Amino acid sequence: MRILPLLAILAFAQTLHAQSIFDSELWVSSKTGVGTSSPGARFEAKGTSATSSVFQVSEVDLSPAVRVGPDGTLGLSTASAARVTVSGAADAGDLALELRGGDLYPATSNYQMTAGYAGGTLYRHSIRSKHATSVSSNSLTFSVWNAADASTAIGTREVLVLLTHSTGTTAHVLPPAGAAISTYTLQLIVSNGSGVGGGTMRRKSEGTVSSALIKDGIRSLGPEAERQAYEDVRALRHVGFRYKAGKGRKQRGLLFEEAPATVRTPEKSVSVDRRLLNAELAARGLLRELAELEKEEEGLR
Repeated sequence: MRILPLLAILAFAQTLHAQSIFDSELWVSSKTGVGTSSPGARFEAKGTSATSSVFQVSEVDLSPAVRVGPDGTLGLSTASAARVTVSGAADAGDLALELRGGDLYPATSNYQMTAGYAGGTLYRHSIRSKHATSVSSNSLTFSVWNAADASTAIGTREVLVLLTHSTGTTAHVLPPAGAAISTYTLQLIVSNGSGVGGGTMRRKSEGTVSSALIKDGIRSLGPEAERQAYEDVRALRHVGFRYKAGKGRKQRGLLFEEAPATVRTPEKSVSVDRRLLNAELAARGLLRELAELEKEEEGLR
């Protein structure tokens, strides 16, 4: 009586070597190996040089949705030439990749992406996002690891922040730690890690759009503006100093707190453009007065 069940089991085992179709659930209580007789995990598929994919989940048109290559690459909606490749059709509204888990402003703890060293979790750089329901305080922050962080910690040195505020957007390069950068609303602020706007830039050329086509309320500045500019130039007190976060190199310049209001900016810096404008106005006033004195001298001859 036990021979028939045994024969049925043997027949079923022989069938599995060919092709098996299950129209219900399949439960495997031990390990499953595909291409290997000794799987090292609950499920292991082993590829060969002849196989283009070790594991693949296909869409209804048989194109790959998830594809693992024999070299360990992972492709989502495509074969992968890199370790991980994600394919999308942006022109069709199909996002290739979306990273979730950002913080609702003003929280700062969550990271959307980290980049570790040598395939591990050491010396990690990061990208962090904040999200606000208002027009202000939405941001992307790029941070790098530095020696002040533990080797297994996520880097805390913020090197670039892209931020929205009430009047537009701002890019902050190397913002100082703890600075309330949302109050600084220039399009680009370059800092030195200690003071906002204290950094340096190297550029080949510089220009400011000056066409009358983009300006209104235009009026000529006369003798009164020239006299005020002259007084402001006279009030400038130049000093020598060193930046606290610098390397001790002595520099020359001005102190914001002692500068005339006409050359100050909301970011607590002194505007070179405004200083030049004052100097030009003051020089024009002096030249006008000199011309008047020369006229008087001519009349006395």
